[in-house]
Amino acid sequence: MHDRRTSYMTYNFVLFIFVYCIPLIILFTTNTIIYLGLKRMRTKLAEGAKTDFSQRRIEMEQRILKSNILIEFKKKKKFLFKSFQ
Repeated sequence: MHDRRTSYMTYNFVLFIFVYCIPLIILFTTNTIIYLGLKRMRTKLAEGAKTDFSQRRIEMEQRILKSNILIEFKKKKKFLFKSFQ
């Protein structure tokens, strides 16, 4: 049922790397940078003058970041299971 020729195996491996792994690494890196930036903003607010707007903005960006991470991992998980069935 499954074709085990080298060309097909290579194609599947390259497809997996370029369609799944590289975008996942990019998303992980950018979300980590955003998370560290939010953490740095929070410490600056703790040291300096707090404004209600700044505090709400940081909380909103953290919620967006968390939901973005969850959505992307769910999409990638679905793609991974569909492609290898």
